[in-house]
Amino acid sequence: MTTIDIFRQSAALHVLAESLEIPLSYYEKAEQRYRSLGEWLERDGSTLATLSPVVYAQGSFRYGTVIRCEDGFDLDLVCELRDLAKNDQSQKVVKEMVGVEVASYAEAHSMSSEPKPTRRCWHLDYADDVHFHIDILPAIPECDAVEVAPSSEVDDPNGLAALARFAIAITDEQHPGYGECCREWPMSNPKGFGMWFEGRMRTAADRLLKARALRVEDIPSYGWKTPLQVAIQILKQHRNTMFSNDRELMPISMIITTLAAQAYEGELDLREALLGIVTRMPGLINTSSPRIPNPVNLGEDFADKWAEKPELENAFWDWHSTLRRDLEYLAHNLGASELQRHFEKRFGFTLSRERIGELVPVAAVSVIPVARVTIRTEPWGDSGQ
Repeated sequence: MTTIDIFRQSAALHVLAESLEIPLSYYEKAEQRYRSLGEWLERDGSTLATLSPVVYAQGSFRYGTVIRCEDGFDLDLVCELRDLAKNDQSQKVVKEMVGVEVASYAEAHSMSSEPKPTRRCWHLDYADDVHFHIDILPAIPECDAVEVAPSSEVDDPNGLAALARFAIAITDEQHPGYGECCREWPMSNPKGFGMWFEGRMRTAADRLLKARALRVEDIPSYGWKTPLQVAIQILKQHRNTMFSNDRELMPISMIITTLAAQAYEGELDLREALLGIVTRMPGLINTSSPRIPNPVNLGEDFADKWAEKPELENAFWDWHSTLRRDLEYLAHNLGASELQRHFEKRFGFTLSRERIGELVPVAAVSVIPVARVTIRTEPWGDSGQ
């Protein structure tokens, strides 16, 4: 690949990244939403107040990998009752307890629809100037041992074992012990995963922030905007476009996020980071179960459905091979119409004439690093201390 080819590809990826980004104010809105819910659960008169409830974010808002969406944004939250043990109540009772307070929150805030139960969560639509689809996962602390990946995989001096203490027991209506008081609960570790993800970004984030005399600890992860986060946004947008008519086969975001974070080697250049991630992804998938384990909870396999539905694994590999071809195509000497068609068909975006003009001809290209740093005073954590 020539230098000109690299410039073409890099410039196209930067334009795509800018098209995917949401305003920082949306992240701040999401933070306001989960803090508001947390305050409601802790208020005087809350039926959960004595159980030390805490609400915190998980998923793309936590990681800073949200992409533009016309029908609203998914905000995934955890409601952890910290003073409740697995033998105290059944999953069913815990979910119902949280549901009562979520319903009272919706009523008190004059929401147009009541919360709806899903397999694991309570679903709440929060529509004002920013439309959020909120999923609230009831949980309690996990008291049993949690197996994690080797500590060498993260820069935290305490290793991944230190993140195991954040594991939670969650509710799941399809679990055989759902209606019983027992120690057998489904387990997850969204807070630990978020901290692991931040560890994977840390080298790049440190280097991006040092020039501005800032510390990583002063910035929530959605404000770092490292090449890893931008690469994941591009991967998710390509996936969404490819599976827009067959969403049941779409590779889940946790698979993409986990593999990308493991494959990332701290590159500061977006193109190098993205191509390196895509190249290294296949080598990180195990040939036997667990195929794609959660690094902070090896008992959780993000690809657990592949065994029972082989078409899901086939869809992943189809997506990966298509992605590689589509990224390589961006390095070709494309005319304006060809480039527009490629963006529309493969990435779901219609570029303006001005943006196309920035990419054609290549002599006019100016490659600008994607690195945004936002100064904030509060960490992206939970609603409690």
